[in-house]
Amino acid sequence: MPSDTIVSLSSETIKKFEASLQIIKNRFYKLQWDLDLKEKRLEKILRDSESQEDYIDYLKK
Repeated sequence: MPSDTIVSLSSETIKKFEASLQIIKNRFYKLQWDLDLKEKRLEKILRDSESQEDYIDYLKK
């Protein structure tokens, strides 16, 4: 098929593609949400760790 040939897609094919694309988007958003949640947890762990280090330093004085 020459590269300048226009292919007409059926509406059924387009609907399937759009449904697949929506599934991919939903998975991406879920992964992004999970990543954000893990980042917040790591930030809290880091803050808690720094607080504990500060407290230990305080006790050593």
